[in-house]
Amino acid sequence: MEKKQDERSFSKSTLFVIIITVFLAVFVFQQRIRVGIGGNNSFQRFFPEPSKSNTSGEMSFITDKGRYKTGKPFTIQIIGNSIGRAIVGYDMILEFDSSSLEIAQIASAHEDFQIFTYKNPGQEIITGTKYPSSSTKTFFEGEILTLTVIPQKKGILTLSLVSERGKEKTQWVDGDTNIIYPRVGYITLDIY
Repeated sequence: MEKKQDERSFSKSTLFVIIITVFLAVFVFQQRIRVGIGGNNSFQRFFPEPSKSNTSGEMSFITDKGRYKTGKPFTIQIIGNSIGRAIVGYDMILEFDSSSLEIAQIASAHEDFQIFTYKNPGQEIITGTKYPSSSTKTFFEGEILTLTVIPQKKGILTLSLVSERGKEKTQWVDGDTNIIYPRVGYITLDIY
């Protein structure tokens, strides 16, 4: 009788351990997918809203997958939504580990914008200005820029748009020269 009770107790504790293990495995898998490790990395992640009163729209990243090979170039799109405001210029601050990632090329998704860049250690500051000869209104609802990047080291890398650093700010400029601060995002990349 005592042996049967021990077997039941052992079976219950074994079942409990198995359930906890399965729960933890599912949780870890979901977390890896959420941060873009080993899964599709084409969803957006945002930092908390900026505290400025003239906040509107958003800027973030999108790419086709989450794992990339060291030394092999790939593209990342910077996407945005200007929430119905016609934009004539923008500034972006990208932050990343410059020893782990090289930004080889930056191309505008809009032919009526010219791009200027300035590199700081761990930063790339990008300014887009509309050509004065352009008469079309530009409303951003998707791709703004395409980055061609080359991973330099293995590991998990975060590429972030940041709201401000020193005197630099990530911002939109509309047709009335109003400055608008978008919500900004980041992307996590798994480099192997």
